[in-house]
Amino acid sequence: MKRYKNKIGIGLLVAAFGLTSVGCTKFLDADPYSFTSTENFYQTPEEAEIALAGCYSSLNGKNDLFGRDLLFILNGGTDECITRAGISNDITPFGLAAISSSTTKLKSVWEAFYNGINRTNHLIAKIEGIEMNEPRKTEIKAEARFLRGIYHMYLTMMFGAIPVKTVPDPEAGSRQQVEEVYVQIISDLQFAYDNLPPRAKIQGAANKWSAAGYLAKVYAYLGSAKESGMGNDLNFELNSFDWVDADEAYDNVFIITTDIVQNGGYKLTDRYDFLFRETTRDAQYEECLFTVEASSSTNNALYNRYSDWVAFGSASLGGGTARWMCPLAEAFDRYNINANDVRRAHNMVRNITAASSVEEIGGYRYYNPTVATTPDQGYLSAGK
Repeated sequence: MKRYKNKIGIGLLVAAFGLTSVGCTKFLDADPYSFTSTENFYQTPEEAEIALAGCYSSLNGKNDLFGRDLLFILNGGTDECITRAGISNDITPFGLAAISSSTTKLKSVWEAFYNGINRTNHLIAKIEGIEMNEPRKTEIKAEARFLRGIYHMYLTMMFGAIPVKTVPDPEAGSRQQVEEVYVQIISDLQFAYDNLPPRAKIQGAANKWSAAGYLAKVYAYLGSAKESGMGNDLNFELNSFDWVDADEAYDNVFIITTDIVQNGGYKLTDRYDFLFRETTRDAQYEECLFTVEASSSTNNALYNRYSDWVAFGSASLGGGTARWMCPLAEAFDRYNINANDVRRAHNMVRNITAASSVEEIGGYRYYNPTVATTPDQGYLSAGK
């Protein structure tokens, strides 16, 4: 039973945060629909597909979200990492837990998520008027609602009570109680769970199990928020979780994750490090319920820029030169080495040099970073 629970936990973690920079030669290379007037768009099935690509592109466009910045924002100020000494930019406050309402990146993240929500709202509203294959129309609508659901989810997990947007080009609106926010999130993710196929035709697009993973995450978050009394000390009614039935939420988690394990067809890949390499996408797709895809074209800025995060070393060897944030010794010590946990050797490293060992995978050479065996062994870096 313990092993079964561990499998579920890892699967959900990958669904929510294991978003990897894998390439895609067709899916996001189309220009996002926002470059075309909405008055003369949404006329053909092809335009519906382009609009959908635009909805996905909000995930990693212009560094604001999973393209780069959100990784620093969500990990900074935790027991995982800290800003490296000498860094001076708008990422620094997150690594030092020193953010305020004037921190510029919070504004850019807020706007990026709502831009994505607005794109999904345009597509959901307009697609009914397009003559096309009805099953595919339903799938597109479900993908758009999946994206709208997770965009609202990340917003409310970061900012609490937020405006819920379900129509194109809405007025600014006021913040709504988190109960209203989560009712909409659950509705969108449940629709996607019920209407998406087990596998998408295009790798990287959302499927039934992508929606299931996020839906389970939402219910687990709600149950935990209620049991822990999260936000009660703020005495801010809009952020109250008193309305949550924790037992019901956890029951939903069990039902959904059981469905994923028994029917999803996913598994823990044999090589953990293959989850983070460009040439090992098959391993990523067999374990990850959802990944943020990068375009094969650098012209549209839909790429995942992780050079500011990874192991220190020459870019020609696969390293980064900035290392804006570094893992903490506390995170290093959390790995259970007695259980032969292979993850730390990959995730906690030092640097990459010309003398580093080389490994060939999928016809490409990879320089392996120096493995850290103690937390005080030089600069720690994120091996990914």
